[in-house]
Amino acid sequence: MLRFDSLSSVTGHQGVILAPLNLHYPKLMLHMSLTRLKAHSSKWNLPLRLGADGCSEQSECGLQSPEEFQLLSLPFFPALVDGRPPLLPPGLPNAYCQSVKASQQAVLSVRSEVREACLSAQQRSALQKAIDQRFKAWLRETGKERELDQLNKLASQLSVQVS
Repeated sequence: MLRFDSLSSVTGHQGVILAPLNLHYPKLMLHMSLTRLKAHSSKWNLPLRLGADGCSEQSECGLQSPEEFQLLSLPFFPALVDGRPPLLPPGLPNAYCQSVKASQQAVLSVRSEVREACLSAQQRSALQKAIDQRFKAWLRETGKERELDQLNKLASQLSVQVS
């Protein structure tokens, strides 16, 4: 039997940022229905925190802005399906949908500009180098470089364990 008076209030979750579901894959809707989860029941922005007495308390979580929201790309599913970007997750609020669509349009626009620019091989190489450098700087600035390093380390460990 769980006794609330023996539990202390959970601490250490300062700085937690919540956002809507940020992925979609071909069988997501099937998997949700099998688990009886409602696809459009969106309560991600209404966190529930239970206090030591078992009663709900005000949560200290923040909400991610639509401008910072990004879709998660799953490596075992193609990023583009029939030349189209991935499907949006079910129940994604409109502001987040618009932000994702604007980001996708910006990427498509840059790709189109580069394709139509008729660059020489040397110019393409210089552009690729500049993009790579800016991407690496962005990874460092956002802390994502550390995440990638950890994923690479994990992948190396898993491949050693498998072989």
